[in-house]
Amino acid sequence: MRKRIRKKKRIGEYRAYGVEVSVRLCSAANFGVFMDDFIDVVEANSATIGGGDGDSDSLELTGFIAFSCVGKALVSQRLQAIRTWLQSSPVVASFSMTKSADAEYGLYC
Repeated sequence: MRKRIRKKKRIGEYRAYGVEVSVRLCSAANFGVFMDDFIDVVEANSATIGGGDGDSDSLELTGFIAFSCVGKALVSQRLQAIRTWLQSSPVVASFSMTKSADAEYGLYC
């Protein structure tokens, strides 16, 4: 397949990766501060977060983090930086992340 078509279809070396993330907070009072800090960390690692299935009264947040960088090695480094930040955050009770998957076509491509 030609390079132009691979880029258009986002396959091969142009594949975009992402992970599903679920975060449980210690208290709902810290939700706004946590969201601001979390978005800053995600954006600092060349990624975006979508979904955010939670609100200020909820203790849980779920979403999908998509990385704008190309290459699985870069994605794993940046994902580790986000994971480290979540582990060190005092307002996070627990969190989980799926394995890195194709952001366009999902886990089954």
